[in-house]
Amino acid sequence: TIPGATTTIPGDTTTIPGDTTTTTVVDATTTVVATTTTTVAADTTPPSISTPGVAPNPIWEQDGAAITCPPGTPRQATVSTTVTDTGGVASVTASWVVPGSGTVTQAMSGGGSTRTALFGPYPAQTWPENSPSYQTAVTITIQAIDSSGNTATRTTTITVTSIAQCFG
Repeated sequence: TIPGATTTIPGDTTTIPGDTTTTTVVDATTTVVATTTTTVAADTTPPSISTPGVAPNPIWEQDGAAITCPPGTPRQATVSTTVTDTGGVASVTASWVVPGSGTVTQAMSGGGSTRTALFGPYPAQTWPENSPSYQTAVTITIQAIDSSGNTATRTTTITVTSIAQCFG
C-alpha cells in the first residue's frame, strides 16, 4: 500500500532463508494497520544420498587392436542412486579416475529423486595385465548439491577387468 493512496498495488514477497522479512501495512491516512515479522531458518542440511547401485558389475576394458574378448562381456555399467532434499536438489554428479587420463565427472540424469549415470568404457590396457586376478576396484564418488549449496557425497565401487583375462 502506498501511504495516502486508496489503491493497493499487489506485489510479491521473496523470502530468503536466514533473512528476516518485515511487512508493514498502512491505510490511506498512513496509520499502521498491521506489522508481520517472519524469520526463515537457513537450510544447513545436506541432501540425502541412498547407497548407490552399479549394474552390471564387473565390466571389462574395451577390446584392444589385437585382443578381442568374447561377445557379450559388458563394457559399461549404470550407476544409480536416489537423492532427496527438502529444499530441492541443484545437481548430482558421479566421478571416477581413469589411469593416465585423469578424473571423469559427469552429471547424473533422471527425474524426481532417482539419478543415473553411465560408467565406462575403460580404454584397453588401462589396468596392469600381469595381476593375478586381472581385476581392479574403481571407486565412484557421487556428489549432490542442494539449492542452498549444501553438499553430500557417497561412494561405491565397480570392478574393471583387464582384457588380458580373456586369455586366461
